[in-house]
Amino acid sequence: MASTSYNTLTLGEEEPRKARSPAVYVALGLAVVAMAGVAAVLASGATHTQMTVNAEFSAAQGSEVNCDENSAGFLESLPKYDPEVSKDPEAFYNACYYSFRCCTTTGNNGECYVSENFGNSCRQCLKENAPRMTRQVCTDYAKGIFDDNFVRDAEATAPAFTMADIEATTYSPQGEFLKEAIPQPNSKELILQISQMPLYQTSIGPVKTCWPQGGAKDLRVKAYSDKCFEVLSWCNLLCPRDAANSVEHKMCKHCTLMGFAKADPTVKARIVSEATEFGKRKNDARDAKNAEINQWNTEWSVGPQ
Repeated sequence: MASTSYNTLTLGEEEPRKARSPAVYVALGLAVVAMAGVAAVLASGATHTQMTVNAEFSAAQGSEVNCDENSAGFLESLPKYDPEVSKDPEAFYNACYYSFRCCTTTGNNGECYVSENFGNSCRQCLKENAPRMTRQVCTDYAKGIFDDNFVRDAEATAPAFTMADIEATTYSPQGEFLKEAIPQPNSKELILQISQMPLYQTSIGPVKTCWPQGGAKDLRVKAYSDKCFEVLSWCNLLCPRDAANSVEHKMCKHCTLMGFAKADPTVKARIVSEATEFGKRKNDARDAKNAEINQWNTEWSVGPQ
């Protein structure tokens, strides 16, 4: 399968998929728009590529994708997204595009482009390439949620650990990887839980983190995969198949990141066109049904004698 690269987006050519009902995509697109909120404005002609390896993945800045969990700097380059913590809707779209790239261009057999079993294969791959999500022990500790009063009393004198520590950025303004804060409990139960957190290799050595990569069996990851798949399914309709002759594959990236609300005029025109066509078909079906009813009444109704 040949591939074509536009800026940082590499997409493979494939056979056209079977046409799907425009109604499905229109309803899906509108649902995700409502869910997305305000999305970032991404310049359509942006060509800047993030060259530094030591940086959290940013699709808008053209970061290179690292999907190998065993590679150096994997954890610190992985995007963060947790539905309970991430306040900015852009975090979801950035993470979704990261997962999409891992499932199309880095040796995963293009699960999110293969026609056969597209849905199941793509969803599973998205789960296996999930972003970083928080550990419950960390968020519960930051919120002061403890199992019993004895633990609560013991933690009253422990070093402070708040949601601000969890929401802290991965890198300093100078691009230095920051060692994340983790709870330092007093109670034996929590000391044991924190001690069992695994170490991750980073540029500053082995560290424990409250933001590991989400596991495929995590319910949050399943919800993330389903939501991301909805976005990709909708945006896939906007991607041209003439990769050898078109530069419009960038619409896929823009569509994913923007949540459809501030997409390029070409994308917006396609959305309007699909909605118009759906409305026309709905009206045609209604008119045809009314015509059948009128014909039936004319032929079989008993009029006045």
